[in-house]
Amino acid sequence: MRLPRRRARPGDCLGRSAASITRRPWNATQRCGPVQPVSSAFAVGIGWRSRSVRLRACASRSSPSSAIPVFPPADATRLRHPPSACYVPPGLGRRHARRRLPRRSLRRSRTPRSRSLSTVEGHRVMRIGIIGLPSTGKTTLFNLLCRAGGSHVGHQSPKEPNVAVVKVPDPRLERLAALFNPRKLTHATIEFIDFVALTRGAGKGEGLGSHFLNQMRQADALLHVIRNFEDPGVAHVEDTVDPVRDAALVNTEFLLADLDTVERRIARLELDLKKGKKDEGIREMDLLRRCHAWLTEEKPIRDLPVTAEEENFLRGFALLTARPLLWLLNVGEERLGQPDPAVERLKGMIGKDVAVSQLCLKVEWEVSQLSLEDAEMFRSDLGLKTGGFAEVLRACFDLLGLITFYTGEGGEETRAWTIARGSTALKAAGTIHSDLERGFIRAEVVNYADLDACGSMAAVRKKGLHRVEGKEYRMNDGDIVLIRFNV
Repeated sequence: MRLPRRRARPGDCLGRSAASITRRPWNATQRCGPVQPVSSAFAVGIGWRSRSVRLRACASRSSPSSAIPVFPPADATRLRHPPSACYVPPGLGRRHARRRLPRRSLRRSRTPRSRSLSTVEGHRVMRIGIIGLPSTGKTTLFNLLCRAGGSHVGHQSPKEPNVAVVKVPDPRLERLAALFNPRKLTHATIEFIDFVALTRGAGKGEGLGSHFLNQMRQADALLHVIRNFEDPGVAHVEDTVDPVRDAALVNTEFLLADLDTVERRIARLELDLKKGKKDEGIREMDLLRRCHAWLTEEKPIRDLPVTAEEENFLRGFALLTARPLLWLLNVGEERLGQPDPAVERLKGMIGKDVAVSQLCLKVEWEVSQLSLEDAEMFRSDLGLKTGGFAEVLRACFDLLGLITFYTGEGGEETRAWTIARGSTALKAAGTIHSDLERGFIRAEVVNYADLDACGSMAAVRKKGLHRVEGKEYRMNDGDIVLIRFNV
């Protein structure tokens, strides 16, 4: 028989004296000491619920110290209020015990949640995933990027990939800082993720690298490091060095992983269509069947001709073969300053949103250990114009179709921003802050080349190179913009 709900009155202890009510540990998993009787206390009833009575025993001010329950130091510092007494009606068992605690007493003190490395100061950062077979130089490239870019490395667990937010070195930003003299200088950033090496069978769930495929799908682009050097001390996982074979191997594993994703979604849609859910399932089924046929022919999704609406729809599946891809050949010292024949072979496999570059990571890492003067002398002797770090970043920017614009005229901060090529001034304002996009009035634009040639903003205005643009203006690389807005 279920007991009626009612508000209990002070002293209502179901015929039991207050001294007979025992205080039990508030959590069975924590050792709070033996059960202690509450002496010189009165019980305050707080209501009935599900055949159990929840009572709070409040020790009076005149109660001795022995009546106060003992808690560990960690619990004492964590709880603002002591746990309540727990009364169990006869015959109902301990499983029906209830507690009545203030809400604040249940809140545990937690350390502030750290921000995701994919956001810096509230703004999204482009994510580049570094992938490849074992012993190809992935970690060397990651360390090179961290050292040259002054990165912020995220300390992850052993089961998580290494993550670093790298500052993009920009000589134009340094020049603007000398002209504007700001208090703060902020570079554009890119997030690099060093994934575990892939092996044959990763697309079918085999090997350690297969567990990171879902995280690879979240990257904006993939940087595939391919080995093209001979080293007797470092064996190749496929016994021989063949860049074209290695590129095709990783591409095949991605095709199998995407094929499995599409097949599982098609199977779920077929069940929904049988149940009568035909709103958008038919159009989605047609698109997925096209993707399935395309993947079966060993073609990446990035080369599939689709409309803008279909492209936005496929973006939700985060297919690996739809990601922009950069092949980076890790060549030996004997090929420094010379074109690698493997580059021409890989160019025959290049499709949409795929690029190829070459770099000797061993030499670049050794140069990064030298001072600036010695590094410049060493590069001049080898015939290297710029550092490999800058070449990789430039290739990533071109692959993602990014441009850089600047803000900070007359302000306390001069900052570099990255947006997609062809974005409007309204989109650039929204990148800075949503209020600027919402209350956009106009944009005052000066190109960096004009400012560098004139030497000051006053000379730029005197020559009539200062422009006022509307929200439909297409931003150019190197634009210095001042947004006028009203909210």
